[in-house]
Order: sequence, then structure tokens, then C-alpha cells
Amino acid sequence: MERLGSVGFGSVLLVCLMMSVSAFEMKYRLRQLCKGCDIESTTCNPTGICESSCDITYICEDLVEVCVSAWRRSEGNTTVETMCHNPALPFYGQNLTDYNSSRCVMKRVEDDFYICSCNKEECNDRLIFTDDAGLVSPGDDLKNLLSLLLVILLLSVAVVVPLITLFYFFYVCRQHKKSNQ
Repeated sequence: MERLGSVGFGSVLLVCLMMSVSAFEMKYRLRQLCKGCDIESTTCNPTGICESSCDITYICEDLVEVCVSAWRRSEGNTTVETMCHNPALPFYGQNLTDYNSSRCVMKRVEDDFYICSCNKEECNDRLIFTDDAGLVSPGDDLKNLLSLLLVILLLSVAVVVPLITLFYFFYVCRQHKKSNQ
């Protein structure tokens, strides 16, 4: 019976610890680090992967800000702009829908204008242009979803199995006491 109590206590302790870590991360989350250069000339073309060539790293002012980049070609000049930006606000008139991505996959806004957003450290330094006219594949979002489902499944198992075990042992002990009387 003592062992049963330690299993239940261990499960409760594990759940409390995970909730505390989650609360700590939310309260003390570090601000995003992004590349942050004003509009700069670039030799980057809208194919494949290219670097922004920005050598300035900023700590975003607000916790909700993510890294963004804008690539533009106008009158033969090609430029890249990198910065921090709040995804709740439009960026060059566009809503940022890909800001949970770990990579800066460029989306076509106009013929010679692309933007991207991402939420990993300095992820807006590496610009990824896709061959499908800026359409982003859901690979990153699917990986994030699978990771979340795996965490939920493991937490559920960590809580449910000890509870079922606890109830089973209480039931067996009760039946054993009844048969001894």
C-alpha cells in the first residue's frame, strides 16, 4: 500500500512540476532576438534560400513580437528589410499568418514583393523562397501539431495510468479486507 501511495504522489508531483515550469516560461519568457536592418540592397533572388546579410541583432521590445523580413525588387534594385514586428498588426498591409513557423518562408504579396515571419532566434536572417509562387507548405505547422499531441498524450498517460492503478489497488485491498472478515 505504501508503494501505491508513492506512485500516486509521484504522479501528482510530476503534474505540479510541469505546470510550474509552464507558468515560469510564460511569466519569464525571453524576448525574441531578430535581425534588424533597415532597407538594404541585396543580391538575393526570389529562388531557393538566401541570407539577409544583416549583421545587426535586436532584442524585440515586446514579448509578442516575432521576426519579419520583406524582400522587394523595384526599378532593377533589390532590397531586404528585417525587423521585429507584432503579428497582431498588419505588416505592409498584410496579416502575418506564418509567425509560428521556425523558418522564414517568403510569401508572395505582389509580383516583386515577398514577406515572411517566424518565431525562432534570428530566423529572419535566412530567407526561404519556394518554387510554388510563395505558397507555404504546412510542414512546420504539422510538426508543431504532432509535438503538441505527443506532449498531451504523454501527460495523459502519466496522469491516467497511476490513477487507474491507484483505484485498482484500493478496490483489491477493499475486497481482500471483506474476504478476511
